[in-house]
Amino acid sequence: MEISPMLSEKASDIFTMLEAAVVREDTPGFAAFYMENQDSQTVWGGTIDDVEEVTSSSLYDLASLTKVVGTTTRILQLIDHEEISLSDSIGVFFPVLAELQITIQDLLLHRAGFPADFTDKTDFSQEFFWNFLKKINLPLPHERHTIYSDIGYLLLGEIIEKIDGCGLEESFRTHIFESLGMASTTYFPDESAAVPTEITKSRGKIKGNVHDGKAFLWGREAGHAGLFSTVGDLEGFVRAVFSGDLLSDELLTTLQTFVVSGRTLGWLSRGAGQLYHTGFTGGLICLDLLQRRALVVLSNRTYPSRENKDYTYVRQDIIEKFFQRRH
Repeated sequence: MEISPMLSEKASDIFTMLEAAVVREDTPGFAAFYMENQDSQTVWGGTIDDVEEVTSSSLYDLASLTKVVGTTTRILQLIDHEEISLSDSIGVFFPVLAELQITIQDLLLHRAGFPADFTDKTDFSQEFFWNFLKKINLPLPHERHTIYSDIGYLLLGEIIEKIDGCGLEESFRTHIFESLGMASTTYFPDESAAVPTEITKSRGKIKGNVHDGKAFLWGREAGHAGLFSTVGDLEGFVRAVFSGDLLSDELLTTLQTFVVSGRTLGWLSRGAGQLYHTGFTGGLICLDLLQRRALVVLSNRTYPSRENKDYTYVRQDIIEKFFQRRH
């Protein structure tokens, strides 16, 4: 792989780590984008299924990157436009849930008091979800801690649909993707173009349908997972974050300075403008807002089986390498 001479040794190291992961069969393949100020490079390697080679247009299941690319971004836009505020209670949107004492900010920070997941997802459905919310006894607000949970992001997706009056596909396309030229990003990919994510007994070869079990059973667009995208589309997304085309300067400053238990609004934070998020299928977005650097990595590390977890350690090493300060 030939690395652009305009990029730092750090970029070269990260690309080399990804290539090595493919050789070790930690993941079938990858597509990655690295940016330093105005200099950038997109690379890819390996296959999507041990046969077909990865290309720059390979369409990956984003899994939980959906949370930041779609749901968080739209919620922050609504805050920018003063249609909602961080302090709004979810009872404003769903009076039946008013007793839960949860705010928009709580949901973005994963501090609503929800468990990490449902104990039994066998019969999960939209009805199951709403019954769960109506019956749950949450800790009091001052007793809550940070617990990463899809449940809050399912609820944020519902709030977006209520405000925008449409499904998440239409909302995100109208307010985020179209203006950025993210033509491939969708909840409803062409199966032939999609990268497979796993082979399971219950679902067979998962290709072109959302990998996440709850999102699959949800039956329509979900706020926590389900988007598919390409490395090129996500390049457009991260460039828009830096250019101010997505969010106001005020909110970008908040993302850099407001950190609670290692999280800011929707994103994991390393402090000082260093944001990142991962996805179960293998995706990663890292942003250094102060140094104007970005990294996107897409992979299907869960194919053919999620039991191979070696790539998750590689990804953590890549995160550490990306945010490592020069000495």
